[in-house]
Amino acid sequence: MSATRIVILVLGLAAMLVLVVWGWTELANAVHRAEANDAVVALSVYGVAFVIMAAVVGFGYFVLWFRNDDLR
Repeated sequence: MSATRIVILVLGLAAMLVLVVWGWTELANAVHRAEANDAVVALSVYGVAFVIMAAVVGFGYFVLWFRNDDLR
């Protein structure tokens, strides 16, 4: 795999990490301020965590899928 693709993968994952941490923190604060019950808090926090993991794995798979697909 070329260095360019590795850099794209790393920068993309880093950008996703920064945006997700910010968004997840805002969501957790909003749920906490709303004084929601425990079920809503668990669904929001763990539900978002599973969506994040799926997006990161999907993005990594998508980038690595093109590693042998040279479009020259």
